[in-house]
Amino acid sequence: ISAGIDYHGKKAKKGVVVYIAGEGVNGAKIRLRGLELHYNIEDYEFYILPMPSNLIDENEIIKLTNEIKEISNDISMVLFDTLHRNSAGAKEDSADDWASILKNMDKHLLQASKIVAWVHHTGISETAGKRGRGTSSRYGSVDTQILIEKTDTAYARISNTKQKDGEEFEPFSFEFENIETGLLNEDLEPITTLYPKLSNRAEQRTSKIKKE
Repeated sequence: ISAGIDYHGKKAKKGVVVYIAGEGVNGAKIRLRGLELHYNIEDYEFYILPMPSNLIDENEIIKLTNEIKEISNDISMVLFDTLHRNSAGAKEDSADDWASILKNMDKHLLQASKIVAWVHHTGISETAGKRGRGTSSRYGSVDTQILIEKTDTAYARISNTKQKDGEEFEPFSFEFENIETGLLNEDLEPITTLYPKLSNRAEQRTSKIKKE
């Protein structure tokens, strides 16, 4: 979205993206560098805010919304990574806490951004591994839900597990390939990262690797 590049046949309208990094800031920057090189892009607007906010605290969300508006008056997407790290004190299995978070999103963030999205972990068991942890009311409130599964060490699968008022898209399969970032670590060794390459692999074994 930030670069306006179509996503494997899916149209993407260019717009400003704000990424709320509740964890893994350095890793996100390295992955972003890998995508810059892979897609050969320079002109894009992707802003990383390197600390978590608190979605259940209205005052925190008012503050965050004002910070976002300072970046641009026309934000396409705000993305929280992860939902848990950006909602300290909220109980994942509480429908009431989720209702408070949703109210803050609707009242403030959706006045600043066209889309509000988040990364959320699945459960551990075989059944729970197909859905987000916590209250089922979260599933009922979203327009789109996308499941990302690492099916083994080199492959991943993306599927559309909910699409309100529309047809779910067909799953995508990816394989990971290394790319040199042109950066060096503290020992002056080259830093590499992975980027997802579309795969024609039809059958994938679902392992017990943690899913997100």
